[in-house]
Amino acid sequence: MHYLVARFADGRVLKGTALGLDFPDGTFRMDVTSGQGHTGPAELRTGELKALFGVKELDGDPKRVDKKAFIGPRPRGAATVRFQDGEVMVGVIPDYEPGSEFFYIVPADAKSNNIWCYVSAAASEEVCFLQPGGSDVPGSGFPLIGGMVALVLSLAGLAHVRRP
Repeated sequence: MHYLVARFADGRVLKGTALGLDFPDGTFRMDVTSGQGHTGPAELRTGELKALFGVKELDGDPKRVDKKAFIGPRPRGAATVRFQDGEVMVGVIPDYEPGSEFFYIVPADAKSNNIWCYVSAAASEEVCFLQPGGSDVPGSGFPLIGGMVALVLSLAGLAHVRRP
């Protein structure tokens, strides 16, 4: 059984189990078990999403904060995603196509409740790829170059995408 948490651009949140993930069709089906005003089977549009999360548990631990750093050397595809609402995710983006409507990110924090995240590019303000092999500051929770990540990556000629 695949648990999903759908976060929509308008702030709605629906939780449930996957019935069908046909992303190329622009839809996904889930059996909604909790959400704002709807329960039961539903066909939802990917175009309305901020992100769709594949999760271990529907409720997770609301007190837990995911680490925003890699343990050990950063793998290829390591990235930071900043959403328009201010949320930041750090993880690995296996295949990123500039101009695509969506992309996947797998969280850097192995203890995260999130297994994967299907991100709407329209909901992301910034995607910064981090240099593979580098390390993060132990215990800081943020990449070594912290708030300077966009500037440093741009100056270094590494991939950096900022949404208007």
